[in-house]
Amino acid sequence: MVKLRNTPDGSAYEASEMSDGERIAFYLIGQCLAAPIDSIIVVDEPEIHLNRVIQARLWDAIERTRPDCLFIYLTHDLEFAASRIEAKKIWIKSFNEGSWDWKIVPSESEGLPEEVLLAVLGSRKPVLFTEGEKGGLEQAIFSRVYPDRTIMPRGGCDKVIEATQAFKALQHLHGIECYGIIDLDYRSPQQVAGLLEKGVYVLDMQEMENLLLVEPVLHLLATHASTHGMTADQAAVIVYKVKEFAFETLTRDVALLASRRTAWELETKLHKIDRRAIGVAMLEQARVDATQFDIAGTYAAFEQQLNQILTAQDYAALLRIYNNKGLTAQVGRYFGTPSYPDLIKRLISKVEHEAVVEALRAASPMLPPVPAFVPISPILNA
Repeated sequence: MVKLRNTPDGSAYEASEMSDGERIAFYLIGQCLAAPIDSIIVVDEPEIHLNRVIQARLWDAIERTRPDCLFIYLTHDLEFAASRIEAKKIWIKSFNEGSWDWKIVPSESEGLPEEVLLAVLGSRKPVLFTEGEKGGLEQAIFSRVYPDRTIMPRGGCDKVIEATQAFKALQHLHGIECYGIIDLDYRSPQQVAGLLEKGVYVLDMQEMENLLLVEPVLHLLATHASTHGMTADQAAVIVYKVKEFAFETLTRDVALLASRRTAWELETKLHKIDRRAIGVAMLEQARVDATQFDIAGTYAAFEQQLNQILTAQDYAALLRIYNNKGLTAQVGRYFGTPSYPDLIKRLISKVEHEAVVEALRAASPMLPPVPAFVPISPILNA
């Protein structure tokens, strides 16, 4: 009679009480240990019935026990594929009329992390790289704004630009369309145009969070609030109060924003120091050139721009220039919710609130239409 023992507490139980995952694990271990020397072991769906936590550990242990064997995994689990660090990955693009169309997946040396490349190749949609983290606000919003694309958060804007360029450089391998989208972050029109040439779109506002505060979205959410005991006039008052709060907050932050913008301009200037300078004299001149910066003039120009926005009560311009993530965190009280972003995420998940999605889409960059056909892409490890 076979019994199993639980290592942490020493309790034992019958083999008949094993879970499906435990049975599969014992079966796989037994089959691999019993395989003849120098076998080629083909494993179809190595992740089946196995807890994701132990998948990689189990196969690592089996591979170490049978170093004489060649393991070939057929899998759709991209995390498992990425866990086979030393394996050669093969992307099966399609199978038509007895002919396989496949490519070898390049390594990280090609400029894109392998786990990201595998995830992209495993998608049936074109790709949009964004800022933020997996499961974060950017992914929640952009997955609804751009439903025909796979949203791939990459953290900061530099990572988005890097991933977009690296993936476009591999166009000959995958044939999948990809773009990036990032915050404005003080970029000049020339910088925005330069990024667009690289396939990276820039929001017409400082922060992605400001996208949630565009006036059409405010009106829709206020109208939604008005259906819960408020009149249409009360809904209009909500929008007015949110805008009033935004202008009051900007008034308070003029000096802070002017200082941040000036510091950013100065930092950008210093990054352009001539690194080709050779010798003390040329290095001294490079330092002088890099530090020739009109701090007072830059500060005054941006301060004037902010004051003009306040004088004109130009709300669209405020969203374009104001980098304050705290705005979305504080306006929830006007809508009767502790979290305004969470309210939007809940609404856009429902078909009846498609108008909110359309309002967000109207304020977002318009991407090229998606190609009619994108191949299915299982991954094979060897």
